[in-house]
Amino acid sequence: MPVPKRARSSERDDSCPDGHVRLHLHQIPSDDTTGADPLRDAYLEIPIKTIKTLCLSPLKYLRYLGWSTLGVDGHISTTLQPGTCLPAEVIIKNRKTYYYIVDEEGPLLTMRRQVVDLEVIKARTAVTSSSETWSEAPDQLTDPVRERDLRCVFTGERRPLCAALHLIPRARGDEWLKCIISNRRGMDGGVDIDLDSIDDVRNVLFGSVSIERLLNDRNIAILKTPNHVLDVDDIPHAQDPRLSLTPNTGFPNGIRFTAQYLQLPDDYDTLDSVRHIMPNNSDAMFKTGTPKDDLPAGIIIHYIYGATAFKWWGKHSALLADFVTPRPPAAVPKPMGHPLKKTNRQSSRIKRPGGALEAPSDDQQGEQITGNAESLDPLDVIFFFWSNTPTAINRYRQEEERLKAQISGWAENVAREDCHSSA
Repeated sequence: MPVPKRARSSERDDSCPDGHVRLHLHQIPSDDTTGADPLRDAYLEIPIKTIKTLCLSPLKYLRYLGWSTLGVDGHISTTLQPGTCLPAEVIIKNRKTYYYIVDEEGPLLTMRRQVVDLEVIKARTAVTSSSETWSEAPDQLTDPVRERDLRCVFTGERRPLCAALHLIPRARGDEWLKCIISNRRGMDGGVDIDLDSIDDVRNVLFGSVSIERLLNDRNIAILKTPNHVLDVDDIPHAQDPRLSLTPNTGFPNGIRFTAQYLQLPDDYDTLDSVRHIMPNNSDAMFKTGTPKDDLPAGIIIHYIYGATAFKWWGKHSALLADFVTPRPPAAVPKPMGHPLKKTNRQSSRIKRPGGALEAPSDDQQGEQITGNAESLDPLDVIFFFWSNTPTAINRYRQEEERLKAQISGWAENVAREDCHSSA
């Protein structure tokens, strides 16, 4: 059945606020501007000042946001007309609206019957009390991570002020991770395809208490370059020296893992004010000689980056409420041994409105509250986008066909056995 039509908010016709640009998601080239695509009204509203602190090529950065959010390749345009693609060197303009034009089919949301429902996905990725993940002793994970990272990868702080920090929250479980990997096979090279455990060291890094808090609240996101869109030289380097040098560590050759502030923490209003915690665009250092295959997985980092961007800059996510329902708290079985970390990143929901790196105005605060569904977890939203690309849907259908074939074969075997028994 067609997607239910929602009353359009007057926000749709409002101009972009001063100092920002808009990036509309999943735009198929078309002369029709009145189509029923549910994502036509969903967009990111991003402070230009923030973009310039994060990337030396702002237009490429917009393209990376579209790619990491939707899970499909595309280009940036200022119109929906086919064949229009802005070159990377174009300077973004204040209060301008840009469109992420997908180069292939994006998330199939125009017809409800085509969509893989997030609740179905959640049912497939449910964490159960029998999961072996939860029976592992924390030291079995902490020790190999510390062996690879030695100290906090961004600040150089050492234990006991550091801990092994999951990128995708541990409460999501192994099946959630496997589904993400399956939906974006080859995204970051073959190294990512064999990821099958939420406790894999490639989903974990050694970080200080301060870094843990910034990750918990999604104030920072980690950007891996080079990637499908951005090169290592597109990202500025931290203006301040590393807070503490760690012996026997170094920056990976030809790869950067850069911690970026997408939203300043509460009580901080400038990048200078957080320099003592961690300078913006700080690059991670790992033990000298660490194989690239053992470093944090790019596919996970891109997933978290897209979710973090959507958390702070996503608008009109209420339009997705027909598809994305709030994720109930997972029943976490009591782990063996001491807890690996003190906090649970599962509750990373939209907690406060406003743009990044600046105090929000009253109008922006009201806009965020009315334009977004606060119950939508950004991790769920991005997972939903990635799970509804044509590639992902075809994979689900193939799995269903295989399951049906297995059931049919089992039924035929049972019927034959019954016939033999009767004879």
